Amino acid sequence: METATPLVWFTQFALRIDLQRMRSLLIGPDDPSVQVLRSVHDGAVALVRSKGVIKGVALAKLLQYGEALSPEGFSTLRMANANGVYLRPMNLEDFFRVSDALKAIPPSGLTANDSAGRNGGGLYRSSAKHSPSLDLSDSLDLHVRRSLVNLYETFVTVDLRLPRALLIKQFAEVIDMQRKTLGPLLPPARQTKMPSGEAWAKSQVLPYIDLCQWRDELKDNEIRSRISDADIASILEIDPKTLSETTKNHADALTDPLSWVFMHLMESASSDHRIPLTPLRKQERRRRDTPKN
Repeated sequence: METATPLVWFTQFALRIDLQRMRSLLIGPDDPSVQVLRSVHDGAVALVRSKGVIKGVALAKLLQYGEALSPEGFSTLRMANANGVYLRPMNLEDFFRVSDALKAIPPSGLTANDSAGRNGGGLYRSSAKHSPSLDLSDSLDLHVRRSLVNLYETFVTVDLRLPRALLIKQFAEVIDMQRKTLGPLLPPARQTKMPSGEAWAKSQVLPYIDLCQWRDELKDNEIRSRISDADIASILEIDPKTLSETTKNHADALTDPLSWVFMHLMESASSDHRIPLTPLRKQERRRRDTPKN
């Protein structure tokens, strides 16, 4: 795993997140449907713990379980697709969200604080017959619509006729404006340096996660309480201080889909599917790489 790709690393953590979530959803009455899902879960867990690193045939087998791995309808594993997660083309669900947001806009009308009628929805309820006149002095924030479904979503329109540099500049302005309005509701927007696969392998984060999840699943409370982190460190043959300060921190970050480290990893895994460079950038790179005469 020291030289594994981000996609392989992402797969290992995403599988464990989904299986842990699935286990918590299967606590309840033993009706036939729950029994089937519990059987699928047990088989998947056994495969993960026997292989350690899931790829190839083992991964294909787990993917056949499909929705059974995430009975609540949400799969972390399937988030690393070719389109990415945080910036991607709109899908049908997105269109329904936009429709709901537009329906909630109050009827267009002038107010004391909205002489142009834009905050009342004039810009977004306009038609070809009543096309709005855009004022270059307007704040970009007036042309942004917040999602009603997800507090952290904002709908914007991108005019692809504009120069790339200008689009990037305005997009950055919109992001800053939206973050400012949400204020303390957002986690600190900071860049993180993602630890390398070599660091994760050295800290033995994968077997640590598996051992912790195995401990959590023990039905005997007395036995479970007697297995300490020091015991796990001994099993993994690493220093208890290393486990406490490094391995545990890696595990906490890499089993939390909303942590910055996990989000960086997911984006890196998505990039494995994508063509990394646009034709324009390819051309520029080729030009730079051409040796001088």
